[in-house]
Amino acid sequence: MNNIFSAVRTFALMTVCLTLLCGIIYLSVQQTLRHLANDPQIQLAEDIAAALSRGETPALLRAPTSERLDIAQSLAPFVITYNANGQPEFATGRLDGKTPTPPSGVLEHARVQGQNRVTWMPRHDVRCAAVVVPYSGAHSGFVLAARSLRETEVRVSLIGHLILVAWLASLVTLALATLALALIARLFPTSSGLSAVNRVGV
Repeated sequence: MNNIFSAVRTFALMTVCLTLLCGIIYLSVQQTLRHLANDPQIQLAEDIAAALSRGETPALLRAPTSERLDIAQSLAPFVITYNANGQPEFATGRLDGKTPTPPSGVLEHARVQGQNRVTWMPRHDVRCAAVVVPYSGAHSGFVLAARSLRETEVRVSLIGHLILVAWLASLVTLALATLALALIARLFPTSSGLSAVNRVGV
């Protein structure tokens, strides 16, 4: 009976360790993919903010209205500039025919910290990896560069399923191994083995 309790205790401990390990792996991969989703928005936002600070208007911001992206459908990066009051000025992307605006706290954080990288939901079913960079000069404002997280979230979901399958397979293997060891310990008790060794020695 003691062998069974010991096996159950060992199985429970190893299950906790295995679960924590799988959770750490999932979170590490998820965060890595999420940070990678900020490329190339970081470069776009910083370059355009630098150009606007010099009083230049990048060609990207002069695109005709007809070429503006539907950010609910497109996976391409888009750029929106806002004035110091948070009102949109130029945009290469639209949502529902309008230029979306992030919460004022997003822009204010960028103003204070020099940059802000966030997951932006301009609509409940649209999630974007957004980078906001403030600029100053003759005029001041903000540059927001973003792109859809749709494909990133598909990859995260796939990895989550793979880790879940690996966790279940490892759990089954661990249970079988624990059961096998418990049976061996019951069939060949250590105390009996030691007694036999002692008798031979004598």
